[in-house]
Amino acid sequence: MRIRKRWVLIGIIFLLFVVGCTIYSRTYYQWNLPKVEIMAPRSGTLLLGQYDVRSVSKKEEGSSGFTHSTQILLPLTVNYFYVDDEAEVTLTGIRNSTRKGRVTSITNTKENLVLTIGFHAENFADGESVDVSIMKETTPLNNIMPKSALHEDDKGAYLFVVMKEQGAWGREYVVRRMDVTVWVSTEQEFSVSSTIEYPVVFASDSKLADGQRVRFYP
Repeated sequence: MRIRKRWVLIGIIFLLFVVGCTIYSRTYYQWNLPKVEIMAPRSGTLLLGQYDVRSVSKKEEGSSGFTHSTQILLPLTVNYFYVDDEAEVTLTGIRNSTRKGRVTSITNTKENLVLTIGFHAENFADGESVDVSIMKETTPLNNIMPKSALHEDDKGAYLFVVMKEQGAWGREYVVRRMDVTVWVSTEQEFSVSSTIEYPVVFASDSKLADGQRVRFYP
């Protein structure tokens, strides 16, 4: 009887040892997985660009429909402003002096894009300084994400999305490559035309690969 109890006790100890080793192995495995941060894409608009420029006013003869105009110089890479786009014109040195302006023409020089802004200002002298603020946003978009979520290689642009899959330790989180077409892009964000059904990885503590197991930041 004593021998039997001894073997039962040994069996229990061995079982606890196996369970402990399994728990330790799983914990060690999970804690050594790459850590990622995920997000759901947002809907909204992207700010393509905003410029605040001090310039000099010029009196108009009336052909443009405005009493005054001013010109601002922008980089040649700017390609999203058009005639009739709105701008704000502030008459410097005059309180409550902001006026609504409008782009009346766009021309190019070798170094700059030249926007002529028309505006109304009564009793405002020729050659006075003005501050022009002009910005451009996109139309409403879907699937907007930070640039950190976007990757590129010789096959094109892609994201990493997180899926649940069956693994050695049961259900695990796995990153999968998703090829996308970039619709609009700015310095900080971008939008894709693809439908996205899974959370998108926008940060990780190590380089990722398709099919890699991951865990989330605590």
